[in-house]
Amino acid sequence: MNSGPRSEIAESGEKVVIIGDASVGKTSIILRYTSNTFSDNIKPTIGCDHYEREIELPNKSKVKLSIWDTAGQERFRGLSSSYYKKAKCVVLVYDITKKSSFEKLDFWRDEIMNFADEEILVVVVGNKTDMQEKRAVTLEEAEKYAQKHRYFYLETSALENGDQHIQKVFEYVAANINNKRREFVDTDGKGGVERKDTNEIKLEDNKKADGGCKC
Repeated sequence: MNSGPRSEIAESGEKVVIIGDASVGKTSIILRYTSNTFSDNIKPTIGCDHYEREIELPNKSKVKLSIWDTAGQERFRGLSSSYYKKAKCVVLVYDITKKSSFEKLDFWRDEIMNFADEEILVVVVGNKTDMQEKRAVTLEEAEKYAQKHRYFYLETSALENGDQHIQKVFEYVAANINNKRREFVDTDGKGGVERKDTNEIKLEDNKKADGGCKC
């Protein structure tokens, strides 16, 4: 199920927060994923917008994602604590053509550590791979950062309709959320029992040359 932005936010799915500097393409990534659209005339997000999509995983489990599109402008950072409340995942986006947005990742990481659950899943995304001639952050730099912090990393292009990496980002997120919620099942109301079945997404085609790193 897909939906556009909703002004009244109701947490009816697993909360995923998209963060990063202004103009790195956060909204474009979400629109490509939820409605397979792209626009050159997206206005800056004011505060937060909300989108939803239900995804079916390879084992037929379904996960409904509640995707929060946050503002990158400094004047909205006072809302940070509310963004992260009950979030299961943070997708941290930077622009591969803008070095400053990559250098700002530590700022966003500090914010995650201050406001999010300590076990939250973090995914790093380098966006705008359609602009390789303007690349300012090498794949090696980005992978080194992801490896250092043990984050999953992919590079994407919201512009290119055929780019499957955006789909892979959210498949990875949904699979990990699903695995965590299936780790313990309350069978008798007295506690959980560990489950052995998992739902890991395998990304064999996600080679280094394509901008992927399962770190």
